[in-house]
Amino acid sequence: MARPKVKIPDRLKGERAKAYSAFCDYCRMGIGRSLRKLGDEYRARGGAKSGTEIPTQRGSTLGRWSSRYAWQDRVEEYDLLMQEARQADIEKEALTGLATPKNRIHELKKLANDLARMIYTEDDGFEISHPGRRPFLWVRDTKMMGSGPLAYPVDLYRYNSPLIGDFRGLLDDIAHEVGGRRQVIDISTEQKISLSDALGELENLTPEELAARYRDIAHQRAD
Repeated sequence: MARPKVKIPDRLKGERAKAYSAFCDYCRMGIGRSLRKLGDEYRARGGAKSGTEIPTQRGSTLGRWSSRYAWQDRVEEYDLLMQEARQADIEKEALTGLATPKNRIHELKKLANDLARMIYTEDDGFEISHPGRRPFLWVRDTKMMGSGPLAYPVDLYRYNSPLIGDFRGLLDDIAHEVGGRRQVIDISTEQKISLSDALGELENLTPEELAARYRDIAHQRAD
């Protein structure tokens, strides 16, 4: 996030121009500033003989200006304004772009639609039952069979699992954003899992495993 633009407190009546210039530099140093660090910076710039004009190279002068023109009180005012500006920027960011559920859902739906178009794209050059009919769903690989002069190419078709996985993941993200995924608690681990995942797990269990799972749950409830 860019540094917010905050106006440095105005120059005081009777405050010398060099003193105010030093105060402005002091403000811009941010948290962790000190008169010693400012003096070191000025001495480094002055010692480089770059022709850059600096307010002073003396730490005692900076100390005198700080005391006379209430630098500490004024810099606290500046830091407070800076903090408020940063907070305003954070709140603004939280209400715009992908930080909002509406915009996230919109982008997720766009991606899901793109993947759906790929999945259902058909190549009319193949029969309906041929895997080549869905060139993105079934990826063609060519493998050489045999060896030497008798070798010949054979087309193999590989199911595009990553594409389907990405598509299902997007659908799951959309459901999560709109609150469409019911959550259940796995009693054995006390972890939240989606209802669809829980049903999928149960479908893969044998009758004996289902019976054992039921006994475990009943035993835990009895305890």
